[in-house]
Amino acid sequence: MLSQLQSVVAAMSDISTNIAHELKTPITRLQYHLHILSEMLDQKNTVDDHSVSEQLALATKESTRLAETFDALLRISQIESGQRRQRFESVDIVDVVNTIADIYVDVADDAGMVLNVHTPKLPLVIQGDRELLIQQLANLVENALRYCPKGSELALICRGGNKHIMIEMKDNGPGIPEQEKERVFERLYRINKARNDGGLGIGLSLVKAVAELHKGDVKLYDCNPGLGVNIYYQQ
Repeated sequence: MLSQLQSVVAAMSDISTNIAHELKTPITRLQYHLHILSEMLDQKNTVDDHSVSEQLALATKESTRLAETFDALLRISQIESGQRRQRFESVDIVDVVNTIADIYVDVADDAGMVLNVHTPKLPLVIQGDRELLIQQLANLVENALRYCPKGSELALICRGGNKHIMIEMKDNGPGIPEQEKERVFERLYRINKARNDGGLGIGLSLVKAVAELHKGDVKLYDCNPGLGVNIYYQQ
């Protein structure tokens, strides 16, 4: 029990450190842009409107990122609390995957990639929250689009059998190092914190939270090259 408690405390410490790290940068940038704006207003006779608008746009961008981060953290907390189970209904996973295909096949094409989608003809139904299941797969696809280079091939596959459903998302991009595979499910954890890729470090955390809400499981594996993600649900 003591060992488990120590693990929980260590995990909480890591999450707190990640949150502090991720929020410190946009807050510092926001303070800087607001300071520059204040100085510009003091010198309004010598500063052009374009410079003021540019600083205002940068400040707005940082405040938006902060709001998105807090919104994502609150959403994950809500999912983990189990509140969303009250919205469960019969959901066809095949329909969910096809909805993602309708949205992201063209997005992938615009990004210079290919997204192939494979689904069975018959429905695969579980009790769940359709909105969250769509968000889960959207996060998987967006992660692949964000981190894979142009020319990459992505595949989203859905199959069922023996009262189980598997959703598979795989790519031939850079993948994830073996030692990072568990940590990427932590909130706000990013493999390369110095890289400004626009990600919040929330994507896979939400994927796992949605899977666990539906009594499912998530596994990562190597595609050599690339990353594969398998999500398992019971019918």
